[in-house]
Amino acid sequence: MKKIIVLLLLLLITGCENIRNTPTNKVEDFLSRYQRMDTDVIEDLNNSISKDKYMNESQKKEYQALIEKQYQNLSYKIKKEEIIESTATVEVEIEVLDYK
Repeated sequence: MKKIIVLLLLLLITGCENIRNTPTNKVEDFLSRYQRMDTDVIEDLNNSISKDKYMNESQKKEYQALIEKQYQNLSYKIKKEEIIESTATVEVEIEVLDYK
């Protein structure tokens, strides 16, 4: 009886993982990394800004602060998911701060 319960739990856990492994969930995970200011996101931002030859250090810091604020205030809405064979398309509406 214990073997059956363990097998059912294993199938349930595996099944739940496959439910989370959808294109929409992957996009949500990707965008939430920006909202959470994930270390990889910050590292990529730092690398990108540090390569800029046209800004001085003060401008780079100000620019980084503006971009981080954009990331934290980013909101999105998943519009549609389309899966054709091995290709998936997820349509997303993203809203960020307007700095006009």
